[in-house]
Amino acid sequence: ELDGRFDGLTALSDGSFRHKPRGQFTSIRENQFGLSNTVQITERRFTLDITISDQGQALDILNQIASTFRGVLVYSTGQLTLAVDLPDELPVAMFNEANIKDGSFQLSGIKESEIITAVDVSYIEPTNHYRRETIRIDTAENNDGIEKSSIENLVTLDLIGVTRRSQALRYAHYQIAASQYLRRRVQFTTSIEAINLAPGD
Repeated sequence: ELDGRFDGLTALSDGSFRHKPRGQFTSIRENQFGLSNTVQITERRFTLDITISDQGQALDILNQIASTFRGVLVYSTGQLTLAVDLPDELPVAMFNEANIKDGSFQLSGIKESEIITAVDVSYIEPTNHYRRETIRIDTAENNDGIEKSSIENLVTLDLIGVTRRSQALRYAHYQIAASQYLRRRVQFTTSIEAINLAPGD
């Protein structure tokens, strides 16, 4: 969200402004100590604070990094493609009876019991000696306070390089929303005109 100017999103301060754009601090004290919690601020949607200290497969490490901004690297036909879930993306192709092979169209969905109703997300907390902290987000319909232990489908996420509580909360909300609203899968065979499509289109 740096397009010549700083256009971030509204969030609550987590006690530090280490992610604020350079030159935007209002005082030396704010630069050193940050703002108190619950103060309304504008912050970058994604930041990454990571040290790669162990050897591993390059594609696995890059995918771990890409997952922090809702992206994925796909290796296909000898090339890497970065697919990111961005808002307001326009369709790049249209498929209908004219270019879908007869009998190849399949529509499937997921079971109601497979929908994520809660997420335990783990992130690094700099104000607690860089220890890992876990927070839980659940849907109000499934855990309305009457029976606190009735969470049907709980998923645990371990975020690497995320050092802001606000970013971890957004990631958890995104996972729940994706599970609730992305519930259908369409599969079909088409002609060679689709060869220009890339993963994520």
